[in-house]
Amino acid sequence: MKKTFIILIFISIIPFIKCASQGFNNLWLSGYNCCSPMFGGTSVDFITGNFHATMNASTMNFTFTSANITDASGELLFYTNGWYVANSHHSHMLNGDDLNAGYFADVYGPMGFPVFQGAMILPFDEQNSNSYWIIHETFDTASSLFHPFSLNYSVVDMTLDNGLGAVVSKNIPIFQDTLVPGQISACRHANGRDWWIVVPKYHSNRYHIILATPFGLQHFTQDIGRVSGRQDWTGQTVFSNDGTRYARMDLHYGLFLMEFDRCSGTFSNFRAVDSSQFAGPASFGGVAFSPNNELVYVSHQQYLYQFDWNAPNLNLAKVLVATYDGFVDAGGTVFHHAQLAPDDKIYINMGGSGSTYLHTINSPDSSGLSCDVQQHSVRLPTWNNGSLSTPPNFRLHADGSTVCDSLITSTPSIISPANDFTLFPNPASDLFYLYGKCNEVAEIQLFSQTGELISVQQQKENQNCFKIEPLSKLNSGIYFLQVRMNNGILLNRKVCVWN
Repeated sequence: MKKTFIILIFISIIPFIKCASQGFNNLWLSGYNCCSPMFGGTSVDFITGNFHATMNASTMNFTFTSANITDASGELLFYTNGWYVANSHHSHMLNGDDLNAGYFADVYGPMGFPVFQGAMILPFDEQNSNSYWIIHETFDTASSLFHPFSLNYSVVDMTLDNGLGAVVSKNIPIFQDTLVPGQISACRHANGRDWWIVVPKYHSNRYHIILATPFGLQHFTQDIGRVSGRQDWTGQTVFSNDGTRYARMDLHYGLFLMEFDRCSGTFSNFRAVDSSQFAGPASFGGVAFSPNNELVYVSHQQYLYQFDWNAPNLNLAKVLVATYDGFVDAGGTVFHHAQLAPDDKIYINMGGSGSTYLHTINSPDSSGLSCDVQQHSVRLPTWNNGSLSTPPNFRLHADGSTVCDSLITSTPSIISPANDFTLFPNPASDLFYLYGKCNEVAEIQLFSQTGELISVQQQKENQNCFKIEPLSKLNSGIYFLQVRMNNGILLNRKVCVWN
């Protein structure tokens, strides 16, 4: 694992307050425009708790990439197809053009980026900020290798243009590497405010991991599991509902499953189902978790499978729950990408050149055929060209059982309660600060996971703050900070070091 850099963004921060996040992922957008009444924009709204599809006034073309953000009440703020940004009035946002300048934008721009999960929108702090990250890949070369070579960010400020918003920073590289097209997924940090963003590297076992906070973006990498295949532009990645599990469908090498630590942002316990376990060739596939996080659904063009996460042998746990029934709607209505919706159903789009239907898994928590797959069961008001909104789970909040569930502002002015402390940053690579009633501290010690005492320097910044360094000499991993108070109380905190 390696930390490459930190991007700092100027923003005013107010202490974090938990929010119900009822509306943030209750709206999906799709559609494209051409030449008949069935062309145009579609809004799928779950704000009432049920699937509700209506035609909207959007003229944006969605070809796979589709990302949007709403406010807490479910009202649309803005959206993108990976090429430009539109506001809530369905017009171009101020400075929202040319989101990804370059060869592929010139070729594919009018139709949107032809990769699934090619963009992600996240709030800086959904309670106390009007600024948003757009995380997006860019294809900036005419190379025959159809892969992005940079992960970029852009920033939207919703206070501008009379509340319609404006793009204030655009196309700024986070890092450069040969990446899998699309497959950007995100999971909320265990502290309840920040976000982990994961992007796989092309034909590799490397995963780029970005921590998004109100203070900026931190970039790391982790190598784990199998090397992915050379046909990875057609797959999908997803986190489980509780954020502790991650699945990736790679048509060349199969299904990858890993556990995820929401506190440290690290993967573990890699498992795989080889592609030979799936029937027939496929040009595209998808993956989704059941609401209870226990079942994994894999779409493989003409087949839909179910796996039990807890099965000791995943290859033996495969259940075929649906086979394409031959229905045709402009193109074939086979199984493409999948997404768990706020109504606890899984919806699957069709792929191909276009369709007005979605498949549905009505009871995804149920094992085997009782999960109730209904093919082409949901009708959309306009054609869908392979797009399907894949927002992160905004209903996932802080994990109060972890030691990283506390938050601070960008200055040492936030004081923890008596006999309690906050670490920042965590993860860290060079140094970290210990905030709290440091004038009551008798001793601070850092230990490895095996109990070895680690030598570090401690400097008291003020009565409420210690600076502890250097961490650069340590191997990446988990360490334990022990704080002995004057009254004899021992407090322990977990520190994640990235180098």
